[in-house]
Amino acid sequence: MGLYDLLVHSYFQVLGIFPQPLEFIINVLILVGLISAFIGLVRTNILFLFLLVILLPAGIPILSYIVTELWNFFLLVFHQAVAGAH
Repeated sequence: MGLYDLLVHSYFQVLGIFPQPLEFIINVLILVGLISAFIGLVRTNILFLFLLVILLPAGIPILSYIVTELWNFFLLVFHQAVAGAH
């Protein structure tokens, strides 16, 4: 059972606690709670989101260079290990 299945199963268990006529109201309350939690999260982290949007495109070439150099290093080590084994 994956995380998604676990969340859906738990959600339906919570809805099963309440009578059928109240399920719509409970759904709306859960949706409003999730939206307000998301808005609160964005408000507290707006500076980090702003910096992420600005700095991530600038960081992609740097990350690409680092990954390329690490790959070349591992290839060099692998080739030396294989050459030393013969």
